[in-house]
Amino acid sequence: MKVLIFILFSVFCFNAECQTVNSGFSWLSTSPTTTVSSPSYTAGSCSNINYTITTSEALRGVSNGPPYNNNCLIFPSNINITPLFVDMTIAFNQPINNLKIRFIDLDENVSGFTQPEESISQINPAPSSVTPLGGNINPLYLSSGSVTPFNNNPSNNNDASGWVNWTGNLTSVSFRYNRPGELYALIIDSIYFDCPSCLVDCNPIIEMPNTFSPNEDETNELFIPIFYKNIKSANLIILNRWGNMIYNESNLLSGWDGRSNGKECSEGVYFWKIEYEDFNSSKFTEHGFIHLVR
Repeated sequence: MKVLIFILFSVFCFNAECQTVNSGFSWLSTSPTTTVSSPSYTAGSCSNINYTITTSEALRGVSNGPPYNNNCLIFPSNINITPLFVDMTIAFNQPINNLKIRFIDLDENVSGFTQPEESISQINPAPSSVTPLGGNINPLYLSSGSVTPFNNNPSNNNDASGWVNWTGNLTSVSFRYNRPGELYALIIDSIYFDCPSCLVDCNPIIEMPNTFSPNEDETNELFIPIFYKNIKSANLIILNRWGNMIYNESNLLSGWDGRSNGKECSEGVYFWKIEYEDFNSSKFTEHGFIHLVR
């Protein structure tokens, strides 16, 4: 029964159901700023999740008509500035999963400019994919870690929109928005993300007793953990008072019966050490003393 409980808990811990947060920008002020924090969100049992956006030029909130959300983020807020490269970082206050950002109206082949299109580059971490919005809306294109409208096709002269997606856990994402010139700005109207891992505490824990009595009375016969969770593998070593190893076992649930090479060990204090690994492949060591009583 102990083995069954251990396996079930481990699977639950690392396959917790994802809870999705849909963050629009109705909360975002129309006043320009280079740093702004979102409200706190709750997803399942995850609470107080928020993110902070920092930019090299000011951003602001803006209303935009259908087919997009009415409240968007525009960056830079002053479209008359001259820098062609502006940077943004979105940092979360706790790890999140499966981030999706919806970018709106990236133009391609803008005539009269040295840099003929809008694009998003220097994306860190690199996105895993882009997803079209469907309908008659032109899609974005992901190439060599950068997001562009279409496929750099010189025959196109339209705008494109879509989702940029990151899979797995992350705590921040940064990128550079490249402008053809003045009067151009980046529009973001939605941020989606999942909250999986915080539903369950996945830190490894192990608690060992400080005494046991292998005297065949069927009570407290084995030196085994009192409690443990989130441990993928472990190895228990027992040393006698002279530092000689008398027990070495990779199955914690086998337990030490107070014997060494088939012979009963005498009463006394022994040293134990457990080297173990959690499901994130992090390694730990615990040690202590156990009093063997006959």
